[in-house]
This record gives sequence, structure tokens and C-alpha cells, in this order.
Amino acid sequence: MVFPSLHKESNTWTQDPDNPYHSFRYIQEYTPPGVVKRIGAGNSSVVGFLEDGTVLKYPLVKGEGMESLAVEKAIYNALGHHERIVRCLGITEHGLKLEFASQGSVTYHLSKDPALSTELRLRWCRQAAEAVAFLHSKGVIHCDLNTNNLLLDAELNALLSDFQGTFKDLDGYAMESARYFLPREATSPPNEVTDLFALGTLMYTIMAGIEPYPELSDAEVEERYRRHTFPDTNDIVCGRMILRCWNTEYARAKEVVHDLISLEQQSGSDFQALP
Repeated sequence: MVFPSLHKESNTWTQDPDNPYHSFRYIQEYTPPGVVKRIGAGNSSVVGFLEDGTVLKYPLVKGEGMESLAVEKAIYNALGHHERIVRCLGITEHGLKLEFASQGSVTYHLSKDPALSTELRLRWCRQAAEAVAFLHSKGVIHCDLNTNNLLLDAELNALLSDFQGTFKDLDGYAMESARYFLPREATSPPNEVTDLFALGTLMYTIMAGIEPYPELSDAEVEERYRRHTFPDTNDIVCGRMILRCWNTEYARAKEVVHDLISLEQQSGSDFQALP
């Protein structure tokens, strides 16, 4: 485990005196040139807002982690520009320079406003599926789809971020968290189907406002997934598509996009008919 600190022996591993099988280290916070403030952080990197209105994704530990950011830059190069992808503006000695998604993450909006409209939620689901379909068309597997990595622009359109998955012989060693993870053998590589399973959980979380089985441990969730026991989706407008993702019934993300577009068109007519 790691702890942010200004401890004099920061960034060095120390054995836990109470448990010889555990070790920890204090991480000294640092700020690369141009970063005005931190706006996010993950297990291995930090996102800082830059003076020019863009953001810098840089390693949590100074001097470590640039290799994974180089992989992410290579994946961005392979992807090119797409309206559902956060734009990469280059890489420097300090980190990866990215477009600023001004409205934050979908996670933030789900917690901030539980009364978000069904129309907006469906739009985010479809836009997430469009992003995944684009990735797969380029041979990229995301490997860590979740609502934290789905960002929003000024018009509340979804932008996928955090590309440390796989592309050809490149591997950023990303992995889905338990509720987005399709149970499989440790030696089984990620692929389009594992991304589509995660997309199902992403869609469920957007529509329900919470991740599956919040009351269960990760191990209990995995056991249920192995038994193909999933949360009830009968009251979710796109519940059938979520279940198809979880049951690995979709072969391609573009099939999910097609079904969601059809549902949006149908639902749009239904919404207009309401008094």
C-alpha cells in the first residue's frame, strides 16, 4: 500500500512491523511545472490542471511510471482523433498532455444528481458503446472500462479516457475492477468480449446509478458472475442489452451501438408522447 506524505524516507518500501508479509511506503507528492492543481488521481498516476487549460497525466511516484504513459501515448497515436475519445496533445518529460473534460466524470454526475433523465443516461450508454466500437475497430482493448474513465465535455457528451490496455504487442497492464471483470483464467488475455462484459457493467451503473452488488465483497461478486447470476435489469430500459453483454451474447461493440440507437429512437417517441 502507499500513503501520500512528505516523510523524509518517502518513496522507499518499509516492512510492516506488525506483519512481515506486508510492506508499505510513503509517497512524496510533487507538482510538475505548469500544474496549477490536482484534479484526479489513480493507482499509478495523477491528473493535474495546467495553466493553458489542458491537463497533464503524470506518474504518482516521481521517476516511475513513464513507461505506461508511453504505452498510452502509442495507443493514442494508433487511435487518432474521434469524437468519443479524449484528445491527446502530446507527451513531455513530465507526462501526457490531454484535453480537459470540463464537466468531470460520469461517476461524479451520478452521485451529484440521482434524478438524471433516462434520455441522458441512454445517451451516455450509447456514446460509451461508440467509443468501445471505435477502439476495437483499431485493434485496441481498453481493459479498464468504468464510469471514472468516462468523462464529459461542456455539452455533457461522453469521452472515453485512460488507455493503458492492449494494442498489438503493447500492454499497459490495465485490468478491470471486480464488478467489470469477466471471470476467466489468469492466463486468458483480454479481448473484445471482456471489454463488452465491462461495457455491460458500465451501462448498468449509468442506468441504475450504482455498481452491481454494492453490498457484496469483490470475491462474492466474482462468484456470482461465475454462476451467471447478475442483478435484475427488468426495470432498466436497456436491461436486455446489459444482460446480453454480461452473458457474452454480443460479438461486436457495434452491435450494442445499433441496439442502443434503435432504443433511443423508440424511447424518444415514447417520451414525446408523455403528457
